[in-house]
Amino acid sequence: MTKKRKRQLNIEDEDETQESKRASTVRDLPFVTIDTLPLNFESQYAKFERIADETILDMNLRSNREQLEAFQTVAQHLANRGPEQLLLLVSGVGGTGKSHVIKSI
Repeated sequence: MTKKRKRQLNIEDEDETQESKRASTVRDLPFVTIDTLPLNFESQYAKFERIADETILDMNLRSNREQLEAFQTVAQHLANRGPEQLLLLVSGVGGTGKSHVIKSI
């Protein structure tokens, strides 16, 4: 037993609209080839690593292991972009380089 429909299906119109929807979605996508990328393309992470390494060299953080670890902890937290807040205690007696680490950050 078949049920009566309230509206009749128009099979011809459905086929045309489905094809036009598919065609419009295909046309809306941008066409990008490898030629469109610049020759000096650098990923965000590679750029971040380069800036962090330059800061380590400029601020001479390699000479003090604890200062380097503090800087790298903050740098890795920035690179990962975690949602949680980073809390870091920088302590020490006078002349240990607390201000130097904070300036480099």
